[in-house]
Amino acid sequence: MNSSDAGRRIKAYEAEAIPISLGETDADPTLFSPFGPLIGRFRIDQLLIEHLNAEVDLELTAGVTSELALPLDLLCNIGPENHDLLSNFAESVSRFVQLAHGSRPGRISFDAVWVVSQHANTASPVHFHSGDVAGILYLKTPILEPCQSSDNYFLGRRQGEITFLHSGRQFLSRSVISFVPVVGDLYLFPAWLLHGVEPFDAPGERRSLSFNTRLDCLD
Repeated sequence: MNSSDAGRRIKAYEAEAIPISLGETDADPTLFSPFGPLIGRFRIDQLLIEHLNAEVDLELTAGVTSELALPLDLLCNIGPENHDLLSNFAESVSRFVQLAHGSRPGRISFDAVWVVSQHANTASPVHFHSGDVAGILYLKTPILEPCQSSDNYFLGRRQGEITFLHSGRQFLSRSVISFVPVVGDLYLFPAWLLHGVEPFDAPGERRSLSFNTRLDCLD
């Protein structure tokens, strides 16, 4: 391997010097948080969300927390215009990998796609996924309030938030980030990245679609 090849390979793992805190004067310090896994957030068209919810409503029992595996061919023909949502997911994964890694994967295959329907007082314990890149798309959300219960995983997290964790508690290292679910937001992340969902006591349904993908031909 020559030096230019080695340089290109290292570049895929090189962090950018983007500051998280700027000083008010040149004498003040600037803080960076360059290391750790990347998380991508994409937007899915609201009309596709509505069509997908209509399909899922036919299979779920209202008011009951449950999971539903989705056949891949269903996602290729969503709504009266037969939108290919699976291709939409695949393109988002490809763009995410290109931005994070510097090149697009040769092929993206889906291991599984499923919907999680949650209601009051349910949560998802911290876990990881199989495959290479995982995705979570929000289809419905209740009105979420700050956690008042001691049942939340992390102090100060909001009800129903998704929390990502990396490397546990380490001195001078940022390792926890949380996002409030918004309908239409698609989060992509390394499948090994630990994450969990805070319980909530709000009325309504917290519905999300998750998928696991495997990537081929990626240096």
